Amino acid sequence: MVTATALATKEAAVRAFAAGASRFANVSQLLLVRGEHGATVWSVLDGESGETTRQELYALELALWEQFPESDLAFNVIDLSEFPPEQRERLLPSGAQMLYRRTA
Repeated sequence: MVTATALATKEAAVRAFAAGASRFANVSQLLLVRGEHGATVWSVLDGESGETTRQELYALELALWEQFPESDLAFNVIDLSEFPPEQRERLLPSGAQMLYRRTA
């Protein structure tokens, strides 16, 4: 059973990650997938990412785990440009909550 405190902690961690990750120009979307035993935040990159963005996202993830050690968040980073256009839509989780979408 998930307590109200644990849920509030997870929500705070998700908000903190979204605020930090959405600052990166190469992040096109942030998605949240809730599961039975936790949640996964997907960072979707647009092909202009390079290794720097991935390293910065990883540093942000580590900082979040340190700040919110009791949260059961997992993270996934995917660069859709690494896949053929016809496969891209199928690679993203269905039923995910949109936390952020770059509009420009």
